Amino acid sequence: MRSHGVSAALATVLLALVVSACGGGSSSNATSSGGAVDSPAMRKQLEQAITSSASVKPAQANKIIDCILAKMNTAGIKTNGEAESHQSQVEQFSESCTEKVLTPSS
Repeated sequence: MRSHGVSAALATVLLALVVSACGGGSSSNATSSGGAVDSPAMRKQLEQAITSSASVKPAQANKIIDCILAKMNTAGIKTNGEAESHQSQVEQFSESCTEKVLTPSS
C-alpha cells in the first residue's frame, strides 16, 4: 500500500528532524534541547519537513503533528532533549500518526 511507504518515509523524516533540532544545531531556544516540542518554531519545522518530503497537504501535516505531539505529551516527552532520548518511541508515534492520517477510511 502506498500510504505505508509514505508513512515510513515521513516517520524517518520526523525523527531525523527532532533529533537534529535537539542536537543544538540551531541557536533558537525553541528548537534547542530544552525547547518545548510543541513550540511554534518546532511545529513550523515539522510542517515544512512533512510537506516537502512527500505529497502531503499542510492540513494533513498539521493533523500528523497534532497527533504526534499529543502522544508525546501523554508519554511525558515535553522537550526536544527528552524526544532525543526517546527516539524509538517518537519514531513509533510518527509512524502511527502518519499512517492514521494518510490511510483512507473505509
